[in-house]
Amino acid sequence: MIIHGRIYQDIIPVEEIELSEDISEFNSVFKYNLGGIANIINTVEDSKLIIYGEIKSFDKIKNEFKLVEHYDTHDVKAIILKTKIKKSRLSIIETKEIIDENLNNYNLVSPIEVLMYLESIPRLFQPKKNENILISVYNGGRNLINEKIFLSNLKNSTILIASKDSYNSLIKNKNFIDKINNKIPIVILHSPKSYEIKCLNNERFVENAFYDKSKKSHFVGLGDKFSTIFCESLSKEKIYDINHLEDCINYAAKRVCEYVR
Repeated sequence: MIIHGRIYQDIIPVEEIELSEDISEFNSVFKYNLGGIANIINTVEDSKLIIYGEIKSFDKIKNEFKLVEHYDTHDVKAIILKTKIKKSRLSIIETKEIIDENLNNYNLVSPIEVLMYLESIPRLFQPKKNENILISVYNGGRNLINEKIFLSNLKNSTILIASKDSYNSLIKNKNFIDKINNKIPIVILHSPKSYEIKCLNNERFVENAFYDKSKKSHFVGLGDKFSTIFCESLSKEKIYDINHLEDCINYAAKRVCEYVR
């Protein structure tokens, strides 16, 4: 399997924030982390990584991987807030008015290839019918790449993985409704408590048996770890088997639970 991923630069205030009309500022210690593809450094087992980001950031993580290819692009900058009003984190993503990074088209070479995240990889991916599976992990950001590239890669995806919040924001997009809706064979939606599988004409709701309500949902990168473990456990031959998809979800959920103990 090949995973394509963008490097993010995360600024994370440590303190939990209560957003209200009478607050104009708050004090906190800031953490500065590399995120995005860097979140899965300790999760990837057998996959090759193709990383998109600044050389200085890539140099900090390249020795963690055995199989790596790098493309020099801008890192994506994000501020990640831990808010009391939301059960999960709130991310503020920096976007540019002019999107100036378009890499050459890429023909899939591995049976399964993953975009992490779909909205941040600035190139067209072209799978061969019946040969390649393209999996897109969507994290909710927009306007990071050309919209035509975004929609084309989404349309060519066999599986879309997203949080329920991110997916709800995506389906409000008119271009998605007009051009993509109901054309993606498999959709996997995740939240800390449960998962939803939409596979062709079948749908299934899966409770997370490993969810620990005593743990807060502010851990950064758990969704990335879930997506990575899920994808690496997939069998291409069983990709349309909803029972297989559920087994992979349960396995990934169990592994993710081990990270927060």
